[in-house]
Amino acid sequence: MNKRPDNTIIVTDINSNKIKLIANNEQLVSDMNNIGFTVDGDYMVQSFSTENDIVSMINRLIDREVLFLFGYGWYPSEIVGFYKDRNMVSKSYKVISWRDPDNFVVENIPS
Repeated sequence: MNKRPDNTIIVTDINSNKIKLIANNEQLVSDMNNIGFTVDGDYMVQSFSTENDIVSMINRLIDREVLFLFGYGWYPSEIVGFYKDRNMVSKSYKVISWRDPDNFVVENIPS
């Protein structure tokens, strides 16, 4: 497993009806539970019925300064960028990627 920054939430998957994330301490798990995420193994998940509900949650997560997993081909970073291009996300957000298992990079994507 790759090293992760302390006290962070990382969105690992966004699809048409679900957001999946990792929260790496009990306070963050509690915070995510309070906004509707439930523990599912090593992850937390929340299901949605509409695209607007997903976008609303993405904006709430951006406000909490979560990290969106970087990658190409519909990784969370690409999906947030897609919504930004459609003017559904208008805030700066952060993405995380790894140079190797022990070295990560967090990048701020401007609004």
